[in-house]
Amino acid sequence: MALPSSGDITLAMVNVELGRSASAPLSLNDPDVREMAGRPSGQISLSDLRGKSWEKVVNLTSSSDDRLDKLFTSDVWASDRPKRVIIPSGVEIGSTSRNYAISTGLTSGGQAGSFGGQLTLENHGIISGRGGAANSGAGGDAIYSNVPGRNGQKLRIENYGTIRSGGGGGGVGGKGGTGGGGSHTYTVRDPATGDYHDKTTGNRWYVFQGNPAAGHFFTYWYWDDESIFADSEWTSSIVKGAYTYHRGTLRSGDDVSKNWYYGIYRTSSASANTNGGAGGNGGAGGRGQGYGQSRHTGSGGAEGVSGGTNAGKGGTGGTGGTGGTWGANGAKGNTGATGANGNRTNGYGGAAGANGGAAGKAITNMSYVTLVNHGTIQGAY
Repeated sequence: MALPSSGDITLAMVNVELGRSASAPLSLNDPDVREMAGRPSGQISLSDLRGKSWEKVVNLTSSSDDRLDKLFTSDVWASDRPKRVIIPSGVEIGSTSRNYAISTGLTSGGQAGSFGGQLTLENHGIISGRGGAANSGAGGDAIYSNVPGRNGQKLRIENYGTIRSGGGGGGVGGKGGTGGGGSHTYTVRDPATGDYHDKTTGNRWYVFQGNPAAGHFFTYWYWDDESIFADSEWTSSIVKGAYTYHRGTLRSGDDVSKNWYYGIYRTSSASANTNGGAGGNGGAGGRGQGYGQSRHTGSGGAEGVSGGTNAGKGGTGGTGGTGGTWGANGAKGNTGATGANGNRTNGYGGAAGANGGAAGKAITNMSYVTLVNHGTIQGAY
């Protein structure tokens, strides 16, 4: 509290302003008195102290100063002298690289390196945490109150502006489901091309058709030295068991004897299973809103891969979650689409998307803080 700007000023008042006993001996040449009066040398009087305060006031206008302790000399920081940091209107303090916009002091110094006396942060501007990175990155804190004062005193925050933590990054979308399995039938040909046509005694593979001299036609079918069919009718194919035997290329014969020898081949049906296509990858989550960073929506997922014959195509990956606004968690990524059905099995469901990143805190460790809020706070504290 400053000394009165008019009226009487007594040495007792000066002592109280300096944090001393009102009745303590005091000289106007006391170094602290001269510093408060702004008269380091020369003549000094009580009138020089009108409206003056012993509180050390510093204006914070640059985001490069990330700790309150860096704004004071080590002697002032450690002393019982009241200290006040003011962020003026129109100034925004933040960072895209740190996990906080501003902290009380050096964490590794602990309480032993913390402030003495009363420390006040008076905000008329904006204190902004960084946005969480895409794919569930955590948002940054605005004020990181990491240590109390040397004697357990609290940081006093007087907010007349805006304190806001960074939004969390959106979660990645889920992978699309695998397509359903398929199956199909196909024809097996033996031999794969051409035909068999050996009609020697030891190994017969042929079709014999003729002679109408006796007044009728006849046909004999041989496969691997085995007679498989005989009939009085001409025919180009026969079915025996799982096989269909086919008359092949004419190998020998004449119109005199009316005997014709043909090659032979056979076909059968077989079936095979095919696999469904793989699901597409989920889309990336969007970045959260933060200092100098806009909020981004998530990206669409990749298309699934086509399956084999009669198998289902993989599902499209889920769209990534949108990044959070100031002080809000990022959105969860969307579930991947179900794979298409095959003619053998149904497609599989897509994977769930990842959770979005947590928002930062507007103020951390409230047990170290006394808050007087007349402005806006976005984010937990």
